[in-house]
Amino acid sequence: MATVSLNLDFQFGSNGTPATLVDNSAKTKTCDFPREQAMLDVTAFNGNGTKAFAVGLSEATFTAEFFWDSTLDGQLAGLLGYITAISFQYGPDGNTTGKPKYTGSMFMKSFSKSNTVGDISLIKADFQITGVITRSVY
Repeated sequence: MATVSLNLDFQFGSNGTPATLVDNSAKTKTCDFPREQAMLDVTAFNGNGTKAFAVGLSEATFTAEFFWDSTLDGQLAGLLGYITAISFQYGPDGNTTGKPKYTGSMFMKSFSKSNTVGDISLIKADFQITGVITRSVY
C-alpha cells in the first residue's frame, strides 16, 4: 500500500554544541538516507565460474534539501570544516510514539544554495555518518 509522506523529524547539532539537537524538520523539503553494505570479492581460483563475496564495512549518508532560512544557513556554514561529529536524530515518519527513530553522529560533507528565477530558494546539504546508527522508536 502506498503512503504519502507528510511527517519527518530531522534534527542535528551545530558548531560549538554538537550534541544539542536543533529541530530542522519544518525547514526540510527532502531527505534521503541511503545505507550501503560493502561486498568484498573473495573469489578463489577453481571457483566453478562463480564469484564469492564476504560482507565488509557499512556506511550511510544524508542528502537533504531545505527551504531557504538564514538561521539554518548559518548552522550549516558553521559545520563545514567543523572537525567534531555532530549528533543527529531522524524519524522518517515523524516523531509520533511507536514510529522508528534513527540516531547517531555525522559530519557535514558539503552544502550549497541554489537560486532559480521564479522558484523557491533551497539549500542542499550532504552529511557523512560516522560510527554506529541506532534504530529505536519514539
